[in-house]
Amino acid sequence: QQQQQQQRPVAPKGVIFIAMDDIGADSFGTYGSERGSTPNIDEMARTGFQSNYFFVQPVCAPTRGTLTTARFPFNTGIVRNSKNFNIDAEECRMPKSIRNAGYSTFHIGKWHLTPADKFSNLVTRCGFDYYITWDHVDDRYLDSHHYTNIDGLTSETKDSFDFSNITTLPNLENVFIDASDRYSSEWYVDTIVRYIRSLGPNDKFFINYAMLLTHNPYESPPNYTSGGKQINFDNQLRFTDEIIGMIRQALDDQGLLESTMIMFTADNGATDDVFTPWQGEVHAGGKWSLDDFGTYVPLIVSYPNHIPSGIVSDVLSDGTDVTPTILDAIGAPPLQGVDGVSIWDAVISGKTSYGVNSRGFAYFQTQRAASLRTHKHQIREERLFKINSFYNFTEVFLSNTNDLCLPENAPFLYLYDEFANLYVGKNKKFDLPASDKSLRKCNGFVCNSSKEVVCVTDCNVRHCLSCANPDTCQECGQGYMLEGDQCVEHLFTTTTTSTTSTTITATATFRDIKLTTSSASFRESVLCHPTHPTLYFFLVRERTSKTAPNPNCNIIVIYLF
Repeated sequence: QQQQQQQRPVAPKGVIFIAMDDIGADSFGTYGSERGSTPNIDEMARTGFQSNYFFVQPVCAPTRGTLTTARFPFNTGIVRNSKNFNIDAEECRMPKSIRNAGYSTFHIGKWHLTPADKFSNLVTRCGFDYYITWDHVDDRYLDSHHYTNIDGLTSETKDSFDFSNITTLPNLENVFIDASDRYSSEWYVDTIVRYIRSLGPNDKFFINYAMLLTHNPYESPPNYTSGGKQINFDNQLRFTDEIIGMIRQALDDQGLLESTMIMFTADNGATDDVFTPWQGEVHAGGKWSLDDFGTYVPLIVSYPNHIPSGIVSDVLSDGTDVTPTILDAIGAPPLQGVDGVSIWDAVISGKTSYGVNSRGFAYFQTQRAASLRTHKHQIREERLFKINSFYNFTEVFLSNTNDLCLPENAPFLYLYDEFANLYVGKNKKFDLPASDKSLRKCNGFVCNSSKEVVCVTDCNVRHCLSCANPDTCQECGQGYMLEGDQCVEHLFTTTTTSTTSTTITATATFRDIKLTTSSASFRESVLCHPTHPTLYFFLVRERTSKTAPNPNCNIIVIYLF
């Protein structure tokens, strides 16, 4: 740990987070696109970090919710697109945590988590010191209007405003800006460049640039020849790449390039009416879909001379991991009670093979439909898929639900188990594949000793997923437990037998934790005795919050009946 700590780069003084709108990874040269439109973005990847397995929600608002809150959509309620969301002020973790670390915070662009004219009503403006946000009503490019809390920034001063002595309007006040005489994204980058030029060498700053490009309507930027929808989309992508170049040049001119970390991504895949040439194929966009066409987007990190160059990493992560990663990079305290985890160690490791985030999977959701995936397997509600390569997957059909208990389906068992554990206490259910009605809407399921699926309701069914000796034991599937270094069958049960029976003194080992009986009035989960299958235990773990068990399991109660 000390050696790893010594290798950690100095915290950046500036952080710029850039999220494009409606574009997938397959549109960028560094991800295999044959369009040839993104030399500046490709250069950031070539000299920085590129994740080959980064996923987001398949539509705008849910992704922006995960980026801002570090929590999954079902935990925030932001599960669909709406211009009338009112994100809870306490969920504004990205800007608030960065500001608490001593950085000024500036949002510019699309918001989509609060009505734009109500942005100032959020407690401390969701943690942003300054903001310029599109009103989400008018044409986003050629007839755009915006709101700001920056004092003196008006429709008349917007093209020449001096950010050197920036002040803000009082809380609950903002100014309406008419930018209909400018192509909005051109005005945005001009504004960002002027803001960068006002910064000194010791200023700590965070810019959240939520781009309007390349969402429809596909209207060509200035100095580009307008054409049909596809031509204009391509023009918007080329202009986006120019914008990245302009921002980096402004940082360089100000002597800030090497002290600024830029993180670049997108909010979901492109729409299905534009096309991308990719490695000999032509892809239509897949916004709204839970496959790669809707959820697979770029994640590129540039921090020159501080992180290894040219790392194309297979670390698996999703949008909830962005805020924890930024906080890790700037040395801020980690968040508590969130779904996201930091992948900063993967960014700075210099390794191309880094496995998965510490959560072990990526999660995405649109309205009620949800999905979990690893590198090679994915479940989309009751549908199962093997992932052959990017954008190439094969659906797995089961003759009956009990086939899930076969060894070859252990990767799907793992994902369904994680699905169940995400939904514990959430009053949420999901369907199992090839199941009859008795197995619909389970909170989870287990495989009993006869390799038959048993429905689980309102029960936290955890099992060992790693072995003491990885060389001799594969991951244990659902319904299995670890004895020594072997995965062995055990029966979990959801019996409702009364807990008032006699409590006896006994101990057992579960996940390498010594368990001792005591008294309690509630239960959490049930497992069978490791040597007497007719005897059943249930466990009660002390909780540090309403949603997450204490990982140290300080208080564990076992009843025997």
